[in-house]
Amino acid sequence: GALATSVLESTTVIGAGLGDDFAQTLQRLVAFLAGVGLSMYISWKLTLVVLVGVPILGALVGFANKAYARATKDSSKHGEEASSTAMELIAAIRTVVSLGHEPRALSTYQDASQSAATAGIMQGKARAMLEGSMA
Repeated sequence: GALATSVLESTTVIGAGLGDDFAQTLQRLVAFLAGVGLSMYISWKLTLVVLVGVPILGALVGFANKAYARATKDSSKHGEEASSTAMELIAAIRTVVSLGHEPRALSTYQDASQSAATAGIMQGKARAMLEGSMA
């Protein structure tokens, strides 16, 4: 009984999701084909230029989007490392002071902060590249 109910619920959810996705995909495909047909009727030369240029533009935007996603991931990772270093040093401040490791701790935090700042700058450059390719 429970297995049949679970399978029925799962297939209902999958069917509902697939039905919506299929309908939207079909609607977009028909709209695209109708648009290409109408534009071919109005100006076939311009339509051919657009059909060649759009995939190239799409590839450029895809490349810029991947670079931005990678830069965002790296920036987040470096920021977390800098934050983690600071929290560890604050939590162990008595030990750091008693052993006289303040300069070493400060150097560790400065290195982590510098790498986070560099990653943030790279993220900004990637975002500029993405926005520039879309403009």
